[in-house]
Amino acid sequence: MLAVLNAYLGRKKEALDCCQRMQTIPAPALAPRLDWEAGHKQFGLQLLAALNAGTEHQYLEAAAALTPKLT
Repeated sequence: MLAVLNAYLGRKKEALDCCQRMQTIPAPALAPRLDWEAGHKQFGLQLLAALNAGTEHQYLEAAAALTPKLT
């Protein structure tokens, strides 16, 4: 979430750092890896690529459009 917030606010360095940290967080030792954890890491890689390409706002808008809305 910090990667998204920083990217949205234009704090590119902080967003890049968050995306890179997402890739190195170890799996929990006492619990099974949850399905969404792999998705979060993949999202971090995609956001990292968008940040490097300078297309982070377009990427975030597209990701938000695919996210189910809470009612």
